[in-house]
Amino acid sequence: MSNTITLSIDAAIEFLRIQQLPYGEFKTCAALDEAMQESCHFDSSLFVTAQVVYSISHLQDARVQEMKRKALGFFREQMEVPGLWRYWSSRNTVHPSLPIDLDDTSCISYVLKVSGEPAPANAGVMLANRSPEGLFYTWLAPRPGRPAPDDEHAHYGLNPESLLFLIFAGPKQFDQIDSVVNANVVLYLGENEGTASAIAYLTNLIVSQRGSHESLFYPHAVSLYYAVSRAYVHGAPALGETIPEIERRLTASQRDDGSFGNPLLTGLAANTLLNFGVNTQCLEACVGYLLTCQATDGSWRRAAMYVEPGSYYGTMEESQGPGIFYGSEELTTALCVEALAKYVSLRAEGSGDAWSS
Repeated sequence: MSNTITLSIDAAIEFLRIQQLPYGEFKTCAALDEAMQESCHFDSSLFVTAQVVYSISHLQDARVQEMKRKALGFFREQMEVPGLWRYWSSRNTVHPSLPIDLDDTSCISYVLKVSGEPAPANAGVMLANRSPEGLFYTWLAPRPGRPAPDDEHAHYGLNPESLLFLIFAGPKQFDQIDSVVNANVVLYLGENEGTASAIAYLTNLIVSQRGSHESLFYPHAVSLYYAVSRAYVHGAPALGETIPEIERRLTASQRDDGSFGNPLLTGLAANTLLNFGVNTQCLEACVGYLLTCQATDGSWRRAAMYVEPGSYYGTMEESQGPGIFYGSEELTTALCVEALAKYVSLRAEGSGDAWSS
């Protein structure tokens, strides 16, 4: 299997190299269905590129270094208020429609930091964007009793369009707490006093088996498990309390073919187990499935990872379901090749009980 995986990884890297846009972006697609077949079109954003850069950073290849260089230039170009980003890129006509958010800002800030770029001076403004319970709000905005930490960030990048969004979305959306967003903030800021409440919230959400994974934007719980696992492995060891429950849930929900429904969800599940250092038959089946469904051009098919709610105006229960689905071949491929690369690395390094099936 080792040679098969090596060839698979090489083909995936070459696919991503070819598909990267000249200015550094990896494509985001938007569609009306989860399989992303209905009215699917390019919808320029920052999030997919941030995820692809994170995923390929686990690969040792000269092509990867060049892809990262171009992508980091794209992030620097798109930064607005120092150290802050919004979802849609400036190449998208709807770019100003949403406020700056902590999901994109955290993911981009993290990949910049670990790529040796100057660390964005944004931790203070992010910590000022917490609820009274210490959880991170999705949308960045000035809030009563929590002024911006300095004049430089006082306006939070608000423009007329995003201000209207916050006004008409109402208090439920203005104060919206998303589990995956909180996990991505913890990934960037690490485990410390400022993130302690978010870590406790995530741990309790998973261990208590409350039923909902409490995300308005990520419809599949495995997205939360993945986000928690990478925050854990990159500096939030307290999240290790979630490992037994997440492993149990993944094992129980895997299909007979080794997948979790499609390559994207399977890649997320495999990476979660790998980040937690769990080598089980579940992981082996994930890898086997991924090797069987890679396309001849090195890609894995697109599927939705996240959604635009049918209505922003309300809670998760009131969102009227997803309105637009987002993903791309580039996003799925990056997650799958991340899993294969980690699998090879950990198999080579692992020994003893940690790697017994």
